[in-house]
Amino acid sequence: MLCSLALILLSAFSSYAQVLYGSLTGAIEDASGAPVPNSKIEVVNMATGVARQTTSDERGAFQFNDLQGGNYRVTITSANFSTVKQEGLRVDINTIKRLEVKLQVAAVAESISINASALAL
Repeated sequence: MLCSLALILLSAFSSYAQVLYGSLTGAIEDASGAPVPNSKIEVVNMATGVARQTTSDERGAFQFNDLQGGNYRVTITSANFSTVKQEGLRVDINTIKRLEVKLQVAAVAESISINASALAL
């Protein structure tokens, strides 16, 4: 009887400790490996459409806690860098998924227009 009671108590505590969410953490760097602070990161649960946003810190680090298990689309934007999109990133419950991203400098499109007319002499 005492063994049965102990088993019931242990199973109650172990089920209480289960985590029903996952986490996504990572870092954003430029091509040289330097951190890129203030990058905007958005994750969208592809099944539900629920979106969450955060900004990378001074070390380029970011973290999303309490994500439902599933596939996510991650979009990262930062001034002067090309946007990075990754689809199908799997986040499982009771796990921490790590994502390391290297941003590339955005191509600069430059256009110069000169309008000139010949002066009559």
